[in-house]
Amino acid sequence: MEKLYSEACERNKYPIIEKLKVIFQDSKSVLEIGSGTGQHAIFFSENLKHLIWQTSDLIYSHDSINAYINESNLDNIRKPILLDVDSFDFSTLDFTSAFTANTFHIMSFENVEKCFKGLSKTLSNKGLFCIYGPFKYKGKHTSQSNYDFDLFLQETYPDGAIRDIENVELIAKENGFNLINDFEMPSNNRLIVFKFNK
Repeated sequence: MEKLYSEACERNKYPIIEKLKVIFQDSKSVLEIGSGTGQHAIFFSENLKHLIWQTSDLIYSHDSINAYINESNLDNIRKPILLDVDSFDFSTLDFTSAFTANTFHIMSFENVEKCFKGLSKTLSNKGLFCIYGPFKYKGKHTSQSNYDFDLFLQETYPDGAIRDIENVELIAKENGFNLINDFEMPSNNRLIVFKFNK
């Protein structure tokens, strides 16, 4: 198993964990949607030892995630489950909270909606859903670099694009989620926090 490496993960994991230590202080278990290389999962598990961290992704990412997990001595991280937001049965899972990083601008907006709909069947009442990544506000980018990145996404991924926070909040509300925090993060990213109310 080969460990893949993301420089972006190494840079952003420190500011993210400082927020998650507070956000997830009362959570018992977290489902990570799209664990990628596995770097975030290991680092967050090391720093949030009071909870269980469940990794997930498409099958091609599992080798790297498992390689990181196997190298660690952590007992609060779980090996990845195969999770495709487009078709996964979220009702089979039960978690306190959820986290995802840099996925909403890659998946289709239809799958963004399916993500909220699925988590409404997974999370406990008052469960939290944290989303890290770039967003637009009232149709406008927060920086020139995000504008350039959005053009790249639309050329690279058929359904990819930086999402408007207002559109995301609307579908979140339709599925029982209320926006409770919107943190400014380095490199023109945000950490958005939703609370689920059954």
